[in-house]
Amino acid sequence: MFIERRDKNANYYKVLQSRTLDSVQRLSGNVWTDFNVHDPGVTIADIFNYALYELHYKFQFPFESYLNIEERKEAAYHRKGFLSSGYIFRDSIVTISDYERLITGNISEVEVCKVSLNENMLYHIEVQLLAGADEGQVRRDVETLYHNNRNLCENLGEIAIVDHIGNLEADEPDNHPKTLKINQPGTYCPKISQSYYSIQNHFPECYGISERGLSGGVTEEYQAKVYQLKAYLLIFDYLLADAENQAKDIRILLDLSKRIPGKKTLPVNIRDIEKIVDERRRGMSNIHSSLFWHIQKSRFFDTLDSVYGEDTRKIFNNPDLSSQNEKRADIISAFPRLNRNRFRSFNIFDESGSISGLRQTIAAMLGYKAGKEIPLSNYFARYSLQLLEDRIFFTKHKYKLSVNIVEGASDNRPEKVHKQDIQYKEEDYKELSMRISILWHNLLYEAFLVYGANIDNYKLIHQHEKGYLLVFKVPKKNDWFIISRFYEKEALEKTANLFCQFIRHLNVKSQTFYLIEHILLNDGMAGASDYNKLTIVIPRWTKGIYKKTRYEELLKTRLPAHIEAEFVWFAVGKMYKFEKVYYRWRKSMADRNQPEILQFSGAIKSILSKK
Repeated sequence: MFIERRDKNANYYKVLQSRTLDSVQRLSGNVWTDFNVHDPGVTIADIFNYALYELHYKFQFPFESYLNIEERKEAAYHRKGFLSSGYIFRDSIVTISDYERLITGNISEVEVCKVSLNENMLYHIEVQLLAGADEGQVRRDVETLYHNNRNLCENLGEIAIVDHIGNLEADEPDNHPKTLKINQPGTYCPKISQSYYSIQNHFPECYGISERGLSGGVTEEYQAKVYQLKAYLLIFDYLLADAENQAKDIRILLDLSKRIPGKKTLPVNIRDIEKIVDERRRGMSNIHSSLFWHIQKSRFFDTLDSVYGEDTRKIFNNPDLSSQNEKRADIISAFPRLNRNRFRSFNIFDESGSISGLRQTIAAMLGYKAGKEIPLSNYFARYSLQLLEDRIFFTKHKYKLSVNIVEGASDNRPEKVHKQDIQYKEEDYKELSMRISILWHNLLYEAFLVYGANIDNYKLIHQHEKGYLLVFKVPKKNDWFIISRFYEKEALEKTANLFCQFIRHLNVKSQTFYLIEHILLNDGMAGASDYNKLTIVIPRWTKGIYKKTRYEELLKTRLPAHIEAEFVWFAVGKMYKFEKVYYRWRKSMADRNQPEILQFSGAIKSILSKK
């Protein structure tokens, strides 16, 4: 055995000290000539470099030390957003081989399975059974399993029972890209210090700045010089304490949540600090603001985005970084679960309970719940509201309401309604329906859903002894419409803001889109040339919250590359007409009623062709 000789140039402390003295000699010229160890300037540089060397050592710890992960379990890394490749890519059905493994792995009677595409771009499944297997039951099981895992713009052709399939080429068992390499259990990870020890305590006693302080009998002038030195060194203390504090707070910064480190740095405790720094200002000794930490948190999410091939910053383009980071944390946490079903379509034998993976993902991104599909008319019926197109409302129902046009020549000019931070609650609807005339008559027209969530589209008009009018205007239109009257300005502004939040609530809760896969529109033809075409039907009032181009881009980026997507935006009347046919089409497929499938497939094609 022997002790390996250490390379002198590898001593980082020596490197720091040498560079410091070289820089000081170059900058000071003939002003400073004594660079021996007894010189106070050299002593300060020596101790400061020692502190930097210690920081350098602490920042060489294994990554797990900064995350404060002790159990070394995969789940602990998942909470930080560092997901293993097996967790990200598991259980996803993408290729023909995935379908073959799915069938042989879940149906015990199937010995060998071969999946291929026929001339009509439908899946042809051949299965070789074990002896004694029930062919009819296996067919049903294969069909059910396939449709539970069917991807967008795919469909099943024939299921064939064959005597012999032969050997199939096996895929590589683990061909997924790797993400982060993490240390295995048992790896030693030092703990990060939770406190800071001042560099002033390392100085020789003769300086009078260490923990023992000054010796007795010194003059006031000498004491003042000592305090000056302590104050000068305190600047470096706070910088070093902040560096250690950042190391301590990495576990919070690299956490898959909106949590950020606190504003205060590690306390610097030195003797007689109260004589150097005002006590009140000591409590305000924060080097970094909340905004700084929110920016760092956002950069951490940018890194995770690059690892997982996402762009959550673009999805949640919110100027409020705290809110944006919270939403980004939620969706990044959900991506592994959502991506496993990313391309999955609905089960055609489940009338409305099965929804596509795309719909689940978009709902998670935009912050609404993707539950069982229900007609939009049913949702508005919860509030006894009838949603109408603007044209129908103003031609057939305007006379029922006290809705008047405010003439441009009126002496009472509309004033701004001030925005208030009010959250809508379901129990508020009763009050709103009493105050807003449109709700009182159980009517709502589409322009309200598109523009009614923006408080800037509302104004108030003071009529002196008659009180105040709350009026609404559609952008780029000249007319203001009276929607309510108030005697108090405060009540008007509160109601206007609450009504805005209610309209936003309606918009979010009624968010949906329908996927029409042309390969499923069975019109009796042997094959469909547009088998990879997908029409996405969206309510037109969705533009009230999301820009049309941004919404379409968001949907496109989640679709497989081979799918040709087309978007149609339907007004209220056409949306209701489409939904009526759509749900009957879904029911006919669930019931396997071929005549009705043909009938409603044709009806859907007709509606889409007249978009």
